[in-house]
Amino acid sequence: AARVDTVHPHPVIAAMNVMRYDAAAIGNHEFNYGLATLGRAIKQASFPFLAANAYLANGPRAYPAYVIVRRGELRVGIVGATTPGSMLWDRDNLRGRVIIRDIVPEVRTAVAEARAKGADVIVVTMHSGLTGPASYDTATTGVPSENVAARVAREVPGIDLIVFGHSHQELADTIIGSTRLLQPKNWATSVGVAHLFLERSGGTWRVAGSRGATVQARGHAESS
Repeated sequence: AARVDTVHPHPVIAAMNVMRYDAAAIGNHEFNYGLATLGRAIKQASFPFLAANAYLANGPRAYPAYVIVRRGELRVGIVGATTPGSMLWDRDNLRGRVIIRDIVPEVRTAVAEARAKGADVIVVTMHSGLTGPASYDTATTGVPSENVAARVAREVPGIDLIVFGHSHQELADTIIGSTRLLQPKNWATSVGVAHLFLERSGGTWRVAGSRGATVQARGHAESS
């Protein structure tokens, strides 16, 4: 679509609009066809693309760090982050234009900002693996790690749910500290479903419990 048709809405964006996405985290493949193509896709979307750790070379954030959506009285902060590995894999598209910083400190800052803006619940969606070494040498390249979802759960306070993907693995459900994590399988092989149970206390909402699972796409009829 990026190479052949730059006039009509991108088919992936059209589908996501129909599915009424609230937000999406930018992944490394979104940079494959250049920033202009990504920019056109973002303009066509009815939802924001998030990347708290992506900055323009001249200083400000390149994309929104978070969005706050309302569900009745509840305000849900969705924070997004993308993999720093794009600085290597798509360096020709990003060099001198966009810098992707370490996910952990940037998510920490964005979560604090969303909480300060009144978010009752924080969901982090990130293009990152759970843990383990990066596929590149972080020491010689100076590029931060790509697999930090577990670190974010351990080191960043105030996160209720992390939905992550990048390593092409599946994590049906786990808890690290007080944060629940889900990773659905790549290519929509499965989707993640999380339930957060809320209670109101002292005029504010808090997550009293949660559960999560992955649902396999196989065996389900397509919905048009």
